[in-house]
Amino acid sequence: MPSSRRPIIVISLIGLAALAAYAWHANRAPQPAKSQLAAAAQRAGGGSGAAQAAPVTIETHTVQSRALLDDVSAVGSLVSNESVVLRPEVSGRIEAIRFRDGEAVRRGAVLVELDAAVQRAELQQARASLTLADSNFRREVARAGLALAQARLARMQIRAPFDGVVGIRSVSPGDFVKDGDALINLEDIATLKLDFRLPELYLDRVRPGQVLEVTSDVLPGETHAATVEAIDPLVDAQGRAVRLRASLANPELRLRPGVFARVRLIL
Repeated sequence: MPSSRRPIIVISLIGLAALAAYAWHANRAPQPAKSQLAAAAQRAGGGSGAAQAAPVTIETHTVQSRALLDDVSAVGSLVSNESVVLRPEVSGRIEAIRFRDGEAVRRGAVLVELDAAVQRAELQQARASLTLADSNFRREVARAGLALAQARLARMQIRAPFDGVVGIRSVSPGDFVKDGDALINLEDIATLKLDFRLPELYLDRVRPGQVLEVTSDVLPGETHAATVEAIDPLVDAQGRAVRLRASLANPELRLRPGVFARVRLIL
């Protein structure tokens, strides 16, 4: 081996020996406990290899005391406060119709007049007979005949039995009608009735005077107040439901009979 390479080999061997001695000394040195490392990491503000936890958002509300309504919902139908189909008591020919379709009429107003020529003649005859009567007995008979003639004449006029709105007629002047034929319907809708049903389990919890909230699709977004008026004493054996009737004011006539309604009863 040439003499010029010997110093390099010696230096390399000395370096390797020094590295081996350092590694042996480092492996024999005591290691810090895991708990000490974790504590040191926490003191440094960091986790053991994990990101610091994010803050938690909290919402607060002030506690208040209030009453909770106990209620039940149902569906029902609106009904006229009063409803009638006017029919003649005698047969005859219609002489005049004194209303317009859908018009509001007052109680006692003449709606339909039948031809009363015969009845008017009978009335005049009865009055003449009363005038000519010369004894008490004959005067009594004449007065009875006069009253009968007046009654027959009155039956030739069909009057409104209450304030309301007439419907759409299907007869015209000149039509011959028989006694009992339907002429026109009359509805009192300034106040409406509301009929609905509830399951029988609520029977002990409902009573007249309870408040209702009524809504309808014909007036969306509007709520109307109603009051329970009556409870049917008979429970429907098939549906196991009790029928109730309420009333609500309808001064502007915006709601109509037959309309579907949703009911919320405050128990």
